[in-house]
Formats: sequence, structure tokens, C-alpha cells
Amino acid sequence: MKLNRTSTKELVAIKTRLETVREKTASQPGKGSETASLYYQHIVIELNKREGK
Repeated sequence: MKLNRTSTKELVAIKTRLETVREKTASQPGKGSETASLYYQHIVIELNKREGK
């Protein structure tokens, strides 16, 4: 996925999804926050560029 071609609205949605913690259920495995991932860091950098920071 090309982050520079993705809309800001979509990037914010992806960032929010990566920040959420999901409890383990019978149908889905548990998932922790992925804020330490390289993908998350690249999204934050791209959003900062768009905001002019």
C-alpha cells in the first residue's frame, strides 16, 4: 500500500485500528496495540507531513 497515495481519512482509520486492543474471543484471537510496529510509525510520519509538522 502506498501511504502517500492513501487519503488522510483512510490513514486516520488505519492508525486508529492499529491502536486498538482487542480481547480474545471464541471467533477471533486477541490482539495487542501495534503502536511499536514500523507500519504504524510510517503512518504517523505521513500524517505529520500532511499536517505540516
